[in-house]
Amino acid sequence: QLQIQFNDLLDDFTRIENENIREQQKLDEQLNQLQDKIVNKQANVSSILENNDSLHFELTTYRSLLNAEAQRIHRSKQEKQLQIQFNDLLDDFTRIENENIREQQKLDEQLNQLQDKIVNKQ
Repeated sequence: QLQIQFNDLLDDFTRIENENIREQQKLDEQLNQLQDKIVNKQANVSSILENNDSLHFELTTYRSLLNAEAQRIHRSKQEKQLQIQFNDLLDDFTRIENENIREQQKLDEQLNQLQDKIVNKQ
């Protein structure tokens, strides 16, 4: 009788231990997937940062060129019309730059959330 109970308990223990091992393997797999996602997100963020830096440099260059051009044509008869066009372009460049900043902030927030999830899973 005791031997049967002992064997039953041993079987239960083995079953529970195997379930725990499988569950731990699933958790490890999920953790690896999350870590892969973080690596991919970090690569995306890095790429976006590089693009953002390039765009910022281009925008700064174009802004300087536009400023120089605006000064050159300042004395011309078309001053008002050209000034309006310049301001429109400057507004467009500023809008694009602000959009890039907002996108970067969103990506940073997503990356932080993924990192928090990994830390919480561990």
